[in-house]
Amino acid sequence: MSKLISNITDSYKELPPWAKGIIFIGGLGAIYIFASQTVSQIKKQADEKEANKSVISAKDELAALLKKGIKPTISKSQADSWSDQIVKQFSGADLLLQSGSLVKRLFLNLKNDVDFLVLKTQFGIRSYKDAFFGAVKNVTLEAALQDELTNGSLEGINKQLAKQGITYKV
Repeated sequence: MSKLISNITDSYKELPPWAKGIIFIGGLGAIYIFASQTVSQIKKQADEKEANKSVISAKDELAALLKKGIKPTISKSQADSWSDQIVKQFSGADLLLQSGSLVKRLFLNLKNDVDFLVLKTQFGIRSYKDAFFGAVKNVTLEAALQDELTNGSLEGINKQLAKQGITYKV
């Protein structure tokens, strides 16, 4: 093993300066890629942990409202179907910016805070592939909406929810 290392170092010493520079820059590049991927993984794990907290909190809030006697007007299967539609819409390239109108149309069916929480808990944490960069995103309902919709669409949805007596915002 030490002979191998000795041969490598001897070969390196014999290289012209420009080749040593290329090896040095390549090494820095490899270190940068490794470090950025490690930081990205740590951030992703932290984001997923925060998302899990958000979903658990929504389930707790939903249970409290149900205990108060507030009934949902949508079923869990409807909320699951809507969640699938939202994810499907966000998985493709939305060049015409139609995602906001789909979400608005779906949110028109929400009648109270319980409905919103049913949708949020059924959405849970879903995965979809970013259309432009190909990265897989694991997100909550709010994170998906904030990531994919324009500020104008989000404001419109929040105004619509308020008109419907829903106190939650996206």
